[in-house]
Amino acid sequence: MHRAEAAVSSAPSFGIAAGAWFLPAERRGLDDWAAAVGPGVAGALLPSMKANGLANYHVAPQMSVEALCVAAVERLCDESGQGMADIDRVIYCHTNTTSVMAPPSSIPATLIKRFGMTRAIGHSIAQQNCASIVCALRLLRTLMWRDPNLREVLIVSADKVFGETSRNVSNYAIQSDGGLALRIRRDAEFNRIGHIAYNIDGRYYRGSAKGPELTRRYGLNYAVLAHHVIDDVIRSSGWTAADVDAVLPMNANLTAFSKVIELLGMPIDRLHSRNIGVTGHLFCCDPFLNFLDRFKDPAQVGSGNAILFASASSGVFSAVGVSRAWAGAPDAAPAFAAAACLEEAA
Repeated sequence: MHRAEAAVSSAPSFGIAAGAWFLPAERRGLDDWAAAVGPGVAGALLPSMKANGLANYHVAPQMSVEALCVAAVERLCDESGQGMADIDRVIYCHTNTTSVMAPPSSIPATLIKRFGMTRAIGHSIAQQNCASIVCALRLLRTLMWRDPNLREVLIVSADKVFGETSRNVSNYAIQSDGGLALRIRRDAEFNRIGHIAYNIDGRYYRGSAKGPELTRRYGLNYAVLAHHVIDDVIRSSGWTAADVDAVLPMNANLTAFSKVIELLGMPIDRLHSRNIGVTGHLFCCDPFLNFLDRFKDPAQVGSGNAILFASASSGVFSAVGVSRAWAGAPDAAPAFAAAACLEEAA
């Protein structure tokens, strides 16, 4: 067996033990955005934005990114009934370059001090943009493999928009201010992280500055590339499309994701798309916010298998397979079908 194969086969089991998101109370609609940016910007975009499922977004004019992070962690503590003293590591993920504190301060260090995580160390991930949390999970799998004492990890993400002209991403996303906190645990009973598919196309490395021709090509290929990584998770997990309870996308581009579901051969109700219009695009938090939203209701859980998808305009496409998916109270968890435990038998 090659060293890489041995590493994968002996990778530790870990999963999402608890999670919470924070959205500020102030909610606006597309017409508010159009009034703020003026007809020159909004006139050509507004009809196609609405056609892509966009409707509302949340803003936090008086809150810093640090405050958004704190609010998300506080909600996690309140809803889970657990403190942060046992956290071994804090990973902060963000998209915007403005979502950091001025050196020598840092958001991980600030959170560690504020919430009494005396044994924790912290670092940040940003260069994968809206796929940064998926990148953190890939990294965490390696860290847990190398360090058997690493058991409890806090992943926090927050971003906000400065200036309404930066609020939209072309015609397919309207961005919200907000944050997310996830408690990741080795040998978690539920929400076990399985196969992670990752694809990077270097042609798009300049992100939003990649130019009109590459932007057009990116848009044309988006559904195909998204289908590729999601299908990779299905095949590598030993599932069929019928074994998947839900695909949890980014809150953007309903048109493209509807095509992805068609390519996968799934009914459209497997796509958890309602938050595209309800919450807006919360940067790299979206798939996890949608996951927590979808799997708190026993009626939505059949096999207990879910796929979380994230991408970035810089050409990153990623998908995460989760088994035994459940975000509600542990004692209310539904019974899982045998297909949900395939990774345990492998």
